Amino acid sequence: MRFVVALLLFASVGNAEENCGSMLRTMKLFEGRVVSAETVARTKSEFEPVDLDPNFVVVIRSVAGETFTLGIHSLARTFGSKSPVNRTFLFDAEQMECNGKFRRLLTLQVHPRTPIVETFDGTLEVGHRYRAKIYQSKEGIALTKSLDLPMHHDGGVSFINADEFPNVKDEIVFDVTALRITHEAEWEWLSMFDAKLVK
Repeated sequence: MRFVVALLLFASVGNAEENCGSMLRTMKLFEGRVVSAETVARTKSEFEPVDLDPNFVVVIRSVAGETFTLGIHSLARTFGSKSPVNRTFLFDAEQMECNGKFRRLLTLQVHPRTPIVETFDGTLEVGHRYRAKIYQSKEGIALTKSLDLPMHHDGGVSFINADEFPNVKDEIVFDVTALRITHEAEWEWLSMFDAKLVK
């Protein structure tokens, strides 16, 4: 059984993305080698920014044969103190599909050995792990704190493996695995998070 917490909330202005009636954001875990890294000022390559204020452009070739040219803010923050060129990493990248087709990567980080558990404060991000207070509603697990969503968005959280944790009380730890944003009508969107209980 799939439990859905319906949270009908409004916050700041936002929408899916231009010309994207149905957006799916998920985490992509992949192994790849850094082929090159250069400053934005010196590059001649077109790139997709995956950080605010990108200063460097890195080309990454995955073991599956995909090549990504990405703009990042800092080599050290993303890869550590050593040069990343010709090194292979296991990456986490948030990817966006638009109307069922891959559009671009939104974030990039080296896959952490130990996930950080954040305290849920109203906002959720795909690929993050959270600790939150809960209660049991008629629909199943419900978060005690309201979910913050952009203006004109309704939405909620679906705990996709709630049946595996029939006796949870008071507090849970969960991973956000996906965000589905659907354009329902003019100035109306539905934002549904998929979450997997950890404990």
